[in-house]
Amino acid sequence: MGDQRGIEQTVGLFYDAAYAQSAGAWSAVGQQIVHSMAAKGCLLQIADMRLGRSQLLATPGCEGLNMPAYAEHYVRHDLWAQMATPERADRALLMHDLVAPVVWERSEIYNDFVRPGCDFFWCLGAAIPLRDGQIGLLGVLRNQQDAHFSAVEAAELDRLLPHLRRSLQLTQQLRGLELDLAHARAGLDALSIGVVVCNAAAKVQVANRIAEEILRRGDGIARDGAEAITLDNPDLQQSLRRMIASAARRSSFAPDGAGGALRIARHDGPALKLLVAPLPAAQHIGLGGTGGAMILIDDPARNAAPAIEALKALFSLTGAEARLARRMAHGDATVPEIAAEFALSPQTIRTQMKSIHRKMEVSHQAEISATISRLGLLGQ
Repeated sequence: MGDQRGIEQTVGLFYDAAYAQSAGAWSAVGQQIVHSMAAKGCLLQIADMRLGRSQLLATPGCEGLNMPAYAEHYVRHDLWAQMATPERADRALLMHDLVAPVVWERSEIYNDFVRPGCDFFWCLGAAIPLRDGQIGLLGVLRNQQDAHFSAVEAAELDRLLPHLRRSLQLTQQLRGLELDLAHARAGLDALSIGVVVCNAAAKVQVANRIAEEILRRGDGIARDGAEAITLDNPDLQQSLRRMIASAARRSSFAPDGAGGALRIARHDGPALKLLVAPLPAAQHIGLGGTGGAMILIDDPARNAAPAIEALKALFSLTGAEARLARRMAHGDATVPEIAAEFALSPQTIRTQMKSIHRKMEVSHQAEISATISRLGLLGQ
């Protein structure tokens, strides 16, 4: 994979798969990784280790295995997946350094799941934290008689991980929206998130209805006189412009060309979440000609009213407590981060959390998430 052309081809497949949202496109990603890493198989998934469930994206070379059984059961017993702890995130992992070969050879997943169908023994892996407690897991696999992966090959994989992270984040955002970007100019207005396509200079080419509303409001983010995206915070403004420029100039495929993510504080309401990613070249004509970067804008305040009113009625929460309970239910932020989003002090957040625990008769944040999810209010 070390040649630049091979890297560019692999990165291009990442983004094409994220936008295409098809099994065939993700399979092409997996096959390219297998080929470029001289591997025998590849497993790319989005897993929720808390629930022991997995959404399989690509499984080339795994045809001899019962992959539905893995997704529903064995993922929770996967020693390699269990090594995907936060401190090991976003870097290539030589799994034989983390799980001794003798331990792997005696494990339940190896003997009950792997060995009956194949002989995968060596793994070069990576863990990519995503929202809502989910994690992207990549395992590049070789058989026992093959040479194990080396630090050199791990370094090669590290070059790809920023782009894999961005493509998996896009997959989470776009999955289920049935978004065909090449024919989506009208359909963009039906989405529940803001979508902006801009060129390398941050000039807006296309913006859907929600994005237009957010930009017109001008709270934290707006459009300047030159039709370019601008932020109130000058430091974040520079960061955003760099992300847009690098994402739009996709041909370089440098690590920072993967775009990035930002939280944009507002005077009114929780912070906006921005995700900047390259737009596949093939899609430019369909969404504005020269636009080379896509910005997804998630406004946590949108569509929250029904859930907030329900929580107020069910548990006698105040409006502020209901908004905080709904935010806590997603479980992907610390108290200081939530305090920054809500423009409150951490102590105020902790005081409100104690009140929420008492009124909802729970003692842990996980119970809040479970209760709100069970009521069907988590995604509202």
